Amino acid sequence: MEFAHERELAGADGKRRVIKDRLGRVVEDIGESVQPVDGRDLRLTIDSKVQFFAYQKVRDAVAEHRATSGSVVVLDVASGGVLAMANYPSFVPVCAAPARAR
Repeated sequence: MEFAHERELAGADGKRRVIKDRLGRVVEDIGESVQPVDGRDLRLTIDSKVQFFAYQKVRDAVAEHRATSGSVVVLDVASGGVLAMANYPSFVPVCAAPARAR
């Protein structure tokens, strides 16, 4: 979720130009300062206990029925919030990070 919503979560840095003395102390501000902007909050509806139970149940069901994989989604009918999502075998998404030079 953090990767998908990185822009909204990050906010923006502030900026300030200053003159410092030889000891690194700020002596004077130069020009206008730009205040930092806080990022937005992201609230998840995932319930860790329900998530754990859902994973155990889908794992056991895959083994019992000799399936290749299984998935489960648990929703809160009142709010529509996602309480748990589980896949078996587990899926680890690959981040779109740049390839490293060898």
